[in-house]
This record gives sequence, C-alpha cells and structure tokens, in this order.
Amino acid sequence: MVNYLFYPLIVATLLLVAALAYFFYAQQKNKDSLQSKNVLLIATILFLVTLFVCVPLHLRNEYNAEEFFVQPLYFYPMLASILALIVGIGLYLLAKLNKKFALQAKWIVIGVVIAAMITTFICLIVYYNREIAPYEDYESVNSTLLFVGAAAIIAILAVVSAFFGKKSNPKFETKSVTFAAVSVALAFALSYIRLFRLPQGGSITLVSVLPLMLYSQMFGIRKGIVAGVVFGLLSAIQDPWILHPAQFLLDYPLAFGCIGLTGVFTQEGIKGKKGIALFAGGAVLAVTMRYLSHVISGIFAFSMYAAEGYGAVAWGFLYNTFAFADMAIALVVGVLLLLNSAFLKVVNQTTLGNVTLQAPATQSDASDSELEEIVASDEKSEDK
Repeated sequence: MVNYLFYPLIVATLLLVAALAYFFYAQQKNKDSLQSKNVLLIATILFLVTLFVCVPLHLRNEYNAEEFFVQPLYFYPMLASILALIVGIGLYLLAKLNKKFALQAKWIVIGVVIAAMITTFICLIVYYNREIAPYEDYESVNSTLLFVGAAAIIAILAVVSAFFGKKSNPKFETKSVTFAAVSVALAFALSYIRLFRLPQGGSITLVSVLPLMLYSQMFGIRKGIVAGVVFGLLSAIQDPWILHPAQFLLDYPLAFGCIGLTGVFTQEGIKGKKGIALFAGGAVLAVTMRYLSHVISGIFAFSMYAAEGYGAVAWGFLYNTFAFADMAIALVVGVLLLLNSAFLKVVNQTTLGNVTLQAPATQSDASDSELEEIVASDEKSEDK
C-alpha cells in the first residue's frame, strides 16, 4: 500500500481538502463562486484519476489471485465495475461543463455502471455455486436467509427514503455530484488509516464515515444513501471478504448505504445544540442499521468462524460492535466541527439550498430567512 497507493492518495486528498476549504471560503466571502467550483471540480477529477491509476497497481501486489477470498472469477469484474463507476463520475462532472453533452453522458454513465454491476453480481453467483457451495465447511451458509436479510435492508432504506426524503432536491446537480465525489474520496482515503482491523473483515478507522454523514446532512438522505453505496463498493475492493452474493450486498453497498440515513432528523438544518443532538441521533440510527446489516451477514454467512463458546447469533452481534466504535470516533469529531459556528453556517446553507419548497420561485428568499432563524437560534443557545 505504501509504495503504490498511500502517498499519491495522500497528496491527492490534501489537494482535495485545500480545494474544499477554498470553496467554503469563497462561499462565505461571496467571492467568485464559479472559480471555486472549477477548482473543486479539477481537484475531484484529479483524485478520481489517482484512484484509477493507483488502485489496480496496489491490488495487483497486495493480493494473490490464488487466495481463497480473492478469486479472479469475481474480483476482476468487481474491480472493472469500480473503475467504470469512477470513470463515469469523472465523465459526468466534465460533461456538466458542456451542457450539450450532459444528457448523453448521463445515460451513458448510467448504462455502463448498471451493466458492470449486473456482470459483477452474476459472477458472484457463479463463484458461490462453483467455489463455496460444494465445500462441507460452508454448509452453514444460509442463502435463503441472506437474500431475505438483504431484501429487508433494501426495503427499509427504500421506505425511509420515500417517506423522509421528500423535501430534498431529487436532481443530481453539479454541486451535489462534486460533493458526493469529494465525500466518497475523503472517506476512502481515511479508511486506510485503521486503528484496529478484525480478522474476518471490518475495521475501526479514523473518522472514515464522517464525510458520508455530513454529505447526507447537506444533500439529503436519498443522495446520502447513493454516496454510501458507492463507498461500500470501493470498500469491497479495499478489504474483500466475500463468500456469497447476498453477503457481499449486506457487508458492503447496503451497510454503508445505511450511513446515508444520518440526516433524517435534521433535513431542514441543524438548529442550535438541540439540532446537533438530533444530527447525532440520526448518526446513531444510521450506524445501527449498518450494524444490523453486518449482523445478518455474520449470522448466516460467517457462523463457522464463531469463537469457541459462542453461538452464531451471539458471535454475530458481538463481532460487529466495531461499527459503533467506528461511529463514536467519527461522531465526536463531527460534533466538534458542528459546534464551530462558521462550519455550521456552511452546512446549513447547503442543507437549505437542497430543500425542495412548495414555491420554487421563492426558494432563495425562504432559504435566507430560514438560515437567519437557524443562526439566531444557535446564537441564543450559545448565550445560554
């Protein structure tokens, strides 16, 4: 990792953070927002290119193709899917600069990504039936309940998104796509700083889920879920422990997609310290859903790895508590950031700018008045 991914990734991440800081500075000072957006766009594309070049080099040396959990049958199609997704996001951002090509690029990207994901999932099914199912050691893998569990998590995300995500702007505009790429990029870079790594997958990182939490707050839970799913797919090539197609869904795209629920209680902005508490409550809900997704996977896919003296259910619940430790670190840093009035103001400006109001023509005026109300509320709470 050090030779092929870590240093280029750190450099690209620092440039991305600098571009993001400049963007926030320009927003606050009402300076040339177009220039700051272009700088952020270029930094984002540079980060995506860095991933596109460095990840395959890293994976080629990090993993042996003969290792049981990294089989070429599913690994390389999955890698191709991730690279297609990265290139697709970059293409979409570039196309936004040329309005004539934007619509065509959108459908090209959607088609390529969907085709890549379907191919990967088919390869996972073939891999399971050929390499896993015949072995007696893996008779405890329960395909039916894994698929039922994955369907249940998908249904919960769909219902919550349908009923609680109505107020968010449904369109993926340049700003939301750029920030999604920034959030996923930062989360992916931070995920390499592991404080603790578990033997059968899972790790406690340095606030890697915080960018996804803040993105959910600023752009709504629907877009937050999408960003989480993208990060989950990247995590699948970073630390692959894959036995079963449904287990892949539960441990990677669905588990991190649940992080997108963080902003469910504060969709109209974070109002004072009570609002920060509600944001923390949303984060706890999101990570609890992630935890349940991992637990279902642990019980029905990895029961053979239960420690001596533990049943599959007890071990599944105990093993995956790392998700809460990961959340606690991210939440402490997140709350400290939100206690800063300047940072909170930027978060609320973006949040209110993505709320779909009943009267679109008055959205700007309404957003300004709501923002003033939130800032005033925050100032009162600080005085107390």
